[in-house]
Amino acid sequence: MGHKNLASLTIDTTKYLAECFDIKVKFQKSSDIKVDGKKAELLARICKEINAKTYISPVGSSGYIDASDVFQEQGIEVLYNDYSHPKYSQLHNKEFISHLSGIDLLFNIGPESRKIIASGFRLPYPHELKSWNKFFISDIPLIFKPKHID
Repeated sequence: MGHKNLASLTIDTTKYLAECFDIKVKFQKSSDIKVDGKKAELLARICKEINAKTYISPVGSSGYIDASDVFQEQGIEVLYNDYSHPKYSQLHNKEFISHLSGIDLLFNIGPESRKIIASGFRLPYPHELKSWNKFFISDIPLIFKPKHID
């Protein structure tokens, strides 16, 4: 499992952590999707290309997404996830250090890590999105589509 660059290591680590946290999704690099554009236009085009009906975005992107009509024009629903980072017990830390990594969570909590991650979502957890056809979550440069939704 050699890595030519940091991106390939990050992708493999993300896939490994998803497996550890029992998050069953199909991963697809957005760079493999042949669309162009910037900001909201690019995101909407990616959603359209993969037939996503809903785009889930971090709240921090709302400024440029709300300033554009591109999602509405494409008939794509936009939802914002205001993730509230949950606290958990960290070995060797008297005070909780937020936003370290999934690896920190896994090593400190183990099998209960998935529940901790899910507790921070302010939207339905992806596993619960059975009623949605397809969706695209943007926070890292990967597309997530649940395997049970096609």
